[in-house]
Amino acid sequence: MRLGQALAEHAPLVLFIDDWHWADAASLDVLHYAALRWAEERAPILVLLEPEEDNQDAPTAVDTQLLLTRFSHWFFVETDGQPLFLTETLKALVEDGLIRPAAAGAAWQVD
Repeated sequence: MRLGQALAEHAPLVLFIDDWHWADAASLDVLHYAALRWAEERAPILVLLEPEEDNQDAPTAVDTQLLLTRFSHWFFVETDGQPLFLTETLKALVEDGLIRPAAAGAAWQVD
């Protein structure tokens, strides 16, 4: 948790967890606790959980992957991949009310 906060102080952080459905209860508890703390601290951390392989052909998973790919491309083009610009762009999105830290359960909420 503290490592995530420390990294997010320098630049927005994306935490990608593949095959999360295999995680044990203790690991899920730690992730839940960390996400709540990051939300309380308003840390710029996005947690992405990859769905299990059996569900990847479902329209929701495909749509989500496409949306994240498009956002990632836009974000990179908009900021030229520069850490300062990444941070400032996220701050501007928050200030404009387009994204905001969620109250509980997730690091960010998109309106």
